[in-house]
Amino acid sequence: MLFYAVVEWPVSPVLLLASEEGLRRVVFLKQQHPEEWLLENAASQATVGLPDRLAGLAGRLQAYLRGSREDFADVPLDLVGATPFQQRVWKELQTVPYGTVVTYGELAWKIGKPTAARAVGNAVGANRVPIIIPCHRVVAAGGVGGFGQTGVAIKRALLKLEGVKI
Repeated sequence: MLFYAVVEWPVSPVLLLASEEGLRRVVFLKQQHPEEWLLENAASQATVGLPDRLAGLAGRLQAYLRGSREDFADVPLDLVGATPFQQRVWKELQTVPYGTVVTYGELAWKIGKPTAARAVGNAVGANRVPIIIPCHRVVAAGGVGGFGQTGVAIKRALLKLEGVKI
């Protein structure tokens, strides 16, 4: 069974999609209606609300989006289909502190794969739970870099929220 909640943020509403096991997706809806996204992504049977394990997550995310230094390392995740390499990169990403950034190359060094910056970039781009796994804190050596299909404007807004100047 799947569950969802929507957290309002002036930049973009944020959809949380979860199973009983944990959080599966964090989606910046931009102009899309939540039910439209759920239908397009084969999650139309999702029920409004979050399972007990994630009951406080929407409030914590709302606090973060208002500027609170929230730590999401304890959030249970249900990352169906993630590869071991992706999981390794994402685990390291969770150690990047609030208000700081790391480059793709630095992240590759941190996981012991100094020549794998491009593979690290692909793993970062495949992250399904942005903010919770803070992929917005990874930047290109020459600037802000990309932010998948979400868009650089949202990445910049998250970094600004954390006080990062790019």
